[in-house]
Amino acid sequence: MGTRLLGGKLSYEATARPQLTADVGVARLKLAQARTQLDLAVADLPASTGAEEMATPELMSVLFDVLSAKEGLDRLEAQLGASGDRR
Repeated sequence: MGTRLLGGKLSYEATARPQLTADVGVARLKLAQARTQLDLAVADLPASTGAEEMATPELMSVLFDVLSAKEGLDRLEAQLGASGDRR
């Protein structure tokens, strides 16, 4: 009942659907917050001179946060869909 470890990732069983639904909501909030941070970081970038430029470590960190949040949300939404199929 509840959660179990599947391939190193947390997997939810159908009996945990209310918790999974809540977790999806939290994951959506985390993604929205990460995207806001990315928007702020991009807005702070200096105007491009047309020359090649490298992303700063700080910007790469923000990008990683967005990607991690999106992957987490995608995984939870897939599990939510799968738990709904078993009902």
